[in-house]
Amino acid sequence: MFDEARLREALVRVFREQAPGSKQKQQLYEYAACYQEPALAGWLATEANFGAARGYEKQITGLGRKSFASYYAKNFKDILRQCDEHGVEHRTPMNQTPLMAASRAGNVPLLEALLARGADPLATDHYGRNALHFAMQEAFDHPAFARGPFAAIHELVAPTSVDVQAGERLVRIDRHLAEYFLFQTLWVLFKSRFTHAARRLTCAFDTAAVLSAWEHMPANVVRPERNKRTHISSVLSRNEVDREYAYNRALFWRVAQGWYQFNPALAVRRRVAEEELWLPVYQVLNLPLIYEFTPDFHWDRAQDYLARANLPQPPVPVAAERWVQLLEAQARERAEQEATLRAALERRRRPMAANQEPPADDPPWGTPAAKRLAIERLRQRNARRRGEDKDD
Repeated sequence: MFDEARLREALVRVFREQAPGSKQKQQLYEYAACYQEPALAGWLATEANFGAARGYEKQITGLGRKSFASYYAKNFKDILRQCDEHGVEHRTPMNQTPLMAASRAGNVPLLEALLARGADPLATDHYGRNALHFAMQEAFDHPAFARGPFAAIHELVAPTSVDVQAGERLVRIDRHLAEYFLFQTLWVLFKSRFTHAARRLTCAFDTAAVLSAWEHMPANVVRPERNKRTHISSVLSRNEVDREYAYNRALFWRVAQGWYQFNPALAVRRRVAEEELWLPVYQVLNLPLIYEFTPDFHWDRAQDYLARANLPQPPVPVAAERWVQLLEAQARERAEQEATLRAALERRRRPMAANQEPPADDPPWGTPAAKRLAIERLRQRNARRRGEDKDD
């Protein structure tokens, strides 16, 4: 099962230790397809020499569904039998509960059967996503899913509220509020802000991103009057940190004009080992693990967000370690070359006595540097001769 611990172990084995064989590379590739990790697929192709990963864009849909393909079937007796044997909260190979997998597959009858057996809609994976979030991701990516089973799935598994804490203030965001589905939407899209290339390097959201996700949302989930740019902008801005508004819940932080991210000081309620805890929002969303699959042009921004949330700074992603080491070696080599060139230029600026031997460290004959040095010496010699002729 690819929980966080198993995932990090596989990354070390494949990229740092360069373990032989393709089994773990294939497992990481299937993980990249299931969780939509293009950077991981790219590193598998370039750093681990795993040729299959070069077909990521063409294979992502089919391969991403491999781990929960059985959850699409109308006959799901085997799945219920597994729940009876291993428990209704057992995990699939990609660390999803049966309820999460059924939500992602859009299998409403299976969802109802699992809920009747006591399945927990609040159970989460290692990115803090529950059954609703898996269904939302499918609805955002596939219009037929949004127009089809999503409305019924939302009614079955959407939590009645979300509890957050901003400073000392406890806030409950009930399901009927405009902030509720917007908050859930940003939760689902959070990881992709870092792992996918974007129009801006803010790793944040604008109203266009939300409107794109909501394009095919059914009216019972997003009322038509709320599915408008002006309304979304209003909800984001009135819940902005430090905004003067009587019902400001301080949910969002304005990164730049028109671009928002979760308030780094926000905490969310989570149940851990039968204990209710308030945890930093970026910890629950697992930004440190997201960083492992973030391309280099987003590293600085991710580090900044972690610092603002008072979370530890992460090391270089394991998959990119060898690449970073190569870049550092190249940078050192360039620095040494530039230092050598500066020293040579400094020597040329100093006048050379007529009987002075050429420096022992002159560049090799025939190189551009040697040619430039020879021309400079001829120029100096001619200048000295002109001076001697004037004296005569």
